[in-house]
Amino acid sequence: GERGEEWHQAAMGARKWVSVSDVHACADYLVASGLARAGSIVGAATSAGGVAVGGAVYSRPELFSAAVFESAVLIPSELSRLKNQRAAVLEYGSPDAPAERETLFRVDPF
Repeated sequence: GERGEEWHQAAMGARKWVSVSDVHACADYLVASGLARAGSIVGAATSAGGVAVGGAVYSRPELFSAAVFESAVLIPSELSRLKNQRAAVLEYGSPDAPAERETLFRVDPF
């Protein structure tokens, strides 16, 4: 919430990949600036951060040495089956909608 609702909505639903790209950009910055070596970065996430960090580690594993997850969302395609499915579908998209399903599986580390 610290960056406002517009910032939040810019990475919702079919645009969820933006959050994974943000983690990549941070890792690339650390390597380019000499603060870290590729393959030595540890990602850590709780809650919905699991999608961003998990997706980043899965799609560019050469940047990371480990990932630590605590009560993190790691299978966003399954969230639509939960009791609070409306909020999950708004945030991540629906596995029942073809365009949204593609995005869901793109960020899904599993």
